Amino acid sequence: MTQVKGYLKVCRIPTGIYALLMVYVGFSFYPDQVSFWLYTIVATTYAAITMSIMVINDIVDYKRDVIKGKCFARDNLKELKSFWKKFNIVTSILLLAVWLTSPWLGLYCSCIWLLGISYSYIPKWFLLNTTLVAICSGSPALVGWVHHGHLSLGAMMTFF
Repeated sequence: MTQVKGYLKVCRIPTGIYALLMVYVGFSFYPDQVSFWLYTIVATTYAAITMSIMVINDIVDYKRDVIKGKCFARDNLKELKSFWKKFNIVTSILLLAVWLTSPWLGLYCSCIWLLGISYSYIPKWFLLNTTLVAICSGSPALVGWVHHGHLSLGAMMTFF
């Protein structure tokens, strides 16, 4: 596996795209109330947050991943940690733009990022792990609610 292909695989681009699209779905329940800028910056930030969470999980769980035949993190651990730090600088700049545009969304995205990172460090308790993944995965559907302050039935149903 080439280095670039390995980094792309570790970032899990399809999962980042899923987060990006779910932000659009989350805002779609509040038509004509969200600027294109807000859509774009929150969606891009959510994709970056999601990919950051995926990378740290591979860094922390590299020993367990080797058992599954995934060796990129083990074989490139130092480089992967450096990549994650640099990627987080970009993610933090995007997150700052969200904070400046919508402080509540900035707080929400920050909390989801921290929650997602914490997943890699908590004990492997099935119910807790599954709940954390579900919250982080469904959370983009609630961005419209966080921004506008009222929950739509569609956003709630999409989250659950």
